[in-house]
Amino acid sequence: YVEWVHTYSADDFEQLALTLEELLDHYAAAEGVTVADLQPIYNGAMELEFSFFDASPGVDNVRITGMQPSLLAVDFDQTLTEADTTNVIVKASMEAMSDAKERAEQERRFNELASGFYQAYNDKVAATLPQADSAAFDLAGLTEF
Repeated sequence: YVEWVHTYSADDFEQLALTLEELLDHYAAAEGVTVADLQPIYNGAMELEFSFFDASPGVDNVRITGMQPSLLAVDFDQTLTEADTTNVIVKASMEAMSDAKERAEQERRFNELASGFYQAYNDKVAATLPQADSAAFDLAGLTEF
């Protein structure tokens, strides 16, 4: 899976995903396509993604538990799922490595990369979002949502 991970993590692939998203948005608006029209297509795509990982030996399954999730994650390859499957992809590529030392080193490097990414992400979010008054937080309203 190493080549696959490199392909889907490349800057060119991210730009391609953004271009495709823009094209899909444009044509959906032009054709009057609704979320209800797209839901069966999206569901099918998620089933295919699940089947891909389900067929990977030694990799824990990532189950899509409902079609109206309360939270969606965008993976590095711009797919939407109820859980981030990036870890599944990385685990699959590492399990394919026959050298235990190399596998351990790759795991260490990935964990370092992920920690740095999430720290930078959290810092960026904190710097971007206005500081909210915690007293104004409406947990009941959020729960109802």
